[in-house]
Amino acid sequence: MIKEGKLSNKCPTCGRPTHKGSKYCIFHAKPEEKEEEEFKRALKKYVYKIIKERLEYDFKDFIFLGDINFIVEFNLAKFKNAIFEGVTFKGDVKFEKSIFEGITYFAKATFEGYADFGEATFEGYTNFCETTFKDFAQFREAKFKDNAIFEDAIFKEKSYFYGATFKNVNFRKVSFKNNAEFGSTNIIGYADYKDSYFEQNVNFGGGFSIYKYLIFNNAFFCPGKTLSIKIYKGHSLF
Repeated sequence: MIKEGKLSNKCPTCGRPTHKGSKYCIFHAKPEEKEEEEFKRALKKYVYKIIKERLEYDFKDFIFLGDINFIVEFNLAKFKNAIFEGVTFKGDVKFEKSIFEGITYFAKATFEGYADFGEATFEGYTNFCETTFKDFAQFREAKFKDNAIFEDAIFKEKSYFYGATFKNVNFRKVSFKNNAEFGSTNIIGYADYKDSYFEQNVNFGGGFSIYKYLIFNNAFFCPGKTLSIKIYKGHSLF
């Protein structure tokens, strides 16, 4: 039992040893409680341990400092059942050309810098629900081979899905506060934008194709902004 007035030496989030004066470990400690260099050293050890011991790719609620490039810095290009739920990326993060096998969770994540998922492949169910992108969100030519959910996500800056491929995708109640680009997007099943909110220009033209339904029920498109919709093969529901 912990005596009154004595702090535990274990992180209440994950049970790891606490970091210096923080009540959390180095991964969950607040940005002001750790330095970028020591955080990245610890992260590199953790990633190598995951790979060596075939552990779960569990980064739940981590607070990442600095710019992160998993391929260049950690030689990590493939994730299996990756859990990034609730994480915060304080800098830019690159997942360009990464492969996500199994399920992938970025629900309630916060990207404070540039988020690059260009040409990434998501093999299984993918969840970006309630995720906040504060800077440019790049999904150019990304491939979602199973259902993808972005419900209640917020894109504060430009979102770029040009040339992306989806099986089925849910963009319900998503706020696109800057320009949204979906040109040349290929959707095998349906795309649901019900109750979504577009504040700036949006493009669904330039080869946008869908094989079932494109749903826009109750979606709001800001008057005076450019809206381009040219659908091939499918139907739209407004």
